[in-house]
Formats: sequence, structure tokens, C-alpha cells
Amino acid sequence: MGAELANYYNLEKETLHLWFVDVGAKLANRYYNLLCENEKIRAGKYRFAHDQYIFITARAVLRILSGHYLQKDPTQIRFKYGAYGKPYFKEENGLLFNISHSGGKAIIGFGKVMEMGVDIEKIKDDFDVVDIAGKFFSQSEIKSLKEIAKETQNRAFFRCWTRKESFIKAKGDGLSLPLDSFSVTLDDDREARLIETKWNPCEKDSWRIFSFVPYDNYIGAVSVRGNVQNIKYRNWNEVSERHNF
Repeated sequence: MGAELANYYNLEKETLHLWFVDVGAKLANRYYNLLCENEKIRAGKYRFAHDQYIFITARAVLRILSGHYLQKDPTQIRFKYGAYGKPYFKEENGLLFNISHSGGKAIIGFGKVMEMGVDIEKIKDDFDVVDIAGKFFSQSEIKSLKEIAKETQNRAFFRCWTRKESFIKAKGDGLSLPLDSFSVTLDDDREARLIETKWNPCEKDSWRIFSFVPYDNYIGAVSVRGNVQNIKYRNWNEVSERHNF
């Protein structure tokens, strides 16, 4: 591995690496054989080819990246899952990861932190965001959303949604953690905070949330329990093309 490439995977203790991935058929065909048999079976269960491509590419790139960080053959990476499906490396190594995809784009995060979760969403405008928020968001979030100018409510909704999803994924509690049991800010693309955790008023102080804009018409978020001083954003497609992966 060259010095430039090795630098991409030099992950310091208080740093997160967030990889943006544009998934598609070309990458899926190239990387299919990196998947384990169980992953191939899971891919085959998707009804539509496009969804298969997204799953195959996201899992394969996760394996390739993990192989670089762990200095292992990507096909030899083994995963385990928490009670609600949160993935971890099977071998304890101090490295955590999380993955999310939406609309043909994916985000894969790595960090040496206590817990982390990522989410990415394509911003859509084909539904009533205030109505959906009223069913899932906390009262303070609903109030904040209604106070935002109507022309920017969709973006604010997805800011809130990605922050909440990333937090739930970081906690690893799945749907057992109601979306309205905690609150986040939603009025800026990058400034994000966890402002309420109803089950324990002090827990909000243990977490940090960061929002980012990985692609046009997309928004993402990462939630972290632990100290984070720096986030480095990487584009997998650019790196893989430059180094002929």
C-alpha cells in the first residue's frame, strides 16, 4: 500500500472517517465475489435489481474499507450483530463502524469511539412533512418544524430525521427506542445537538451529533458517544478510481 493510500486509513483515536459511496451496477458486478454466502443470499432476496446493486456495493465496499483498516483480506472480515441488528466486527479490535444508504448513495463511518451511528437520506418533497413529523417527532421538534418557513421545511425535516436515525443506530436499541423520546435541533445543515433524552436527562451530554451534506439533495448525520475532535470525509469512488480498486 502506497503512502498516500495508507494515509486514508490512518485513523486516530478522536477522529471519525466518513466515506461517501455512489453505488450502482458497475461496482456491484465488480465486487460481488467479495461477499460471503449469507450476504449473497440476502442480496438475492431483494425484488428489484437496483436494490440488489445497492446492497451488494455497500457491503462489498464495507468489506474493502474494513480490510484496509484491519489489515485483513476483505473476504475474511466477520461480523456479529446486536440484539436489534446493529453490526459490529466479530473480533474485538477497538474499531467501530456503521453504514447507511438511500437513493443510490451510501455512507460508511469508522471510529475508535464508544458508540456511533450514521444515516443518509435523499431529500424528497412528495409528502406532507409536518403530518409525518406529528406521528413520530417529539413535541419540541414538531414546534420547531412548524416555525420554519414552508419552503425550507422539507430540508429541516430530513435534518431532524437523519439526526434521530443516526442516534437510534448508535444506541443499537432499534424500534424499542421511540422517536419521540428524545429531541434534536433541526434548523441548520451542520450545527446539530441532542437537546433532550427523556429516560435520563443527563444522557444527552454524553453524545455529539454532526450533520453533513454528502451530495446535492442529500443530507446525512453521525451520532457519537465519546470524544471526537475531527471528522475526515472521504469519497470512495474517487479513491478507488485513482488507485484502481
